[in-house]
Parts: sequence; structure tokens; C-alpha cells
Amino acid sequence: MTNLVVNIKPKTLHQVLLVSRSLIAVLCTVLYTISAATIAHEGHIDKDAQLACTEKALRESCEYVKETGDKTAKLYSGYCQKISHNKLCVRNQPIKTIVLEPLDR
Repeated sequence: MTNLVVNIKPKTLHQVLLVSRSLIAVLCTVLYTISAATIAHEGHIDKDAQLACTEKALRESCEYVKETGDKTAKLYSGYCQKISHNKLCVRNQPIKTIVLEPLDR
């Protein structure tokens, strides 16, 4: 671990307080940035993406469809990957829009 040396010679108690507040603000900013980056990778798990890989091996191709309404759906294509202890389909291709047609009876 690197030691941070600050060469500051304050003349008054007011200057000492200003410097200490600045250092605390910098430390809080760094800690917040680190924690926010960690939380960003802990989002909710899409059940459809998870179901697409239940019977597949890691790094195997996968795809799943999500209905969006208005007789359309989105097709997500990618590969199975393990994220946060969950195996799920990670998209690595553009999302395709599918127009749903009624079934002929």
C-alpha cells in the first residue's frame, strides 16, 4: 500500500480544518466511486436470460425472446456466461425486433 504524504504547513486552526475537510471529501469521493462500480454489477437477474442457459454449457451460444407488446418482440442473442453466481445469456449481438403474426387455424 502506498503512503500518501501531504506537505501542508497551515498557519491557523481554520486552515487546518479546511485542509482536513478537503481530504475527507476526496476520500469519500473515492470510496463512493468504488462502491458504485461494485453495485453496478449486482443488478437484477433477467429470468429469461437465466432460463436460456439452464440446459447449456458456459460459452455456448444462446438466445431468448421478450414480448414488447404491439405484436412485436425482441430477440436477444449471445452466449452463456456466469455472472454473480448465476449462469445467464449475455447478449453480444444486436437486438432484433420480430413482428408477431397471428397463427393460422
